[in-house]
Amino acid sequence: MLPQPNMASGSSVVEVTLESTLKNIEVAEGIARGVCATAGLDEDDAYKVEMAVHESVINAVEHGNKNDANKQVWLRFHG
Repeated sequence: MLPQPNMASGSSVVEVTLESTLKNIEVAEGIARGVCATAGLDEDDAYKVEMAVHESVINAVEHGNKNDANKQVWLRFHG
C-alpha cells in the first residue's frame, strides 16, 4: 500500500512520511510527479523537482539514516 499524501483542505502543502529504504525512492518520485502536475509545472521543471527529490531521498536513507529501515524520511512540498 502506497503512503497517502497528507494535504489539508485548501492547503498548498503536501506531507508524506516514508520508511527509510531505497525502495521508496520511486514512491517519492511518483508523489513529486503528482505534486508537480497539480502545480502545473512544465515537463522540464517537473523533471528537476523529481531529480532533487530522488537525490534527497537517497541522501536521507544512506547518509542521514545509515540505511536503518526503522527510521523515516519525511517529504514536504509547498506550493
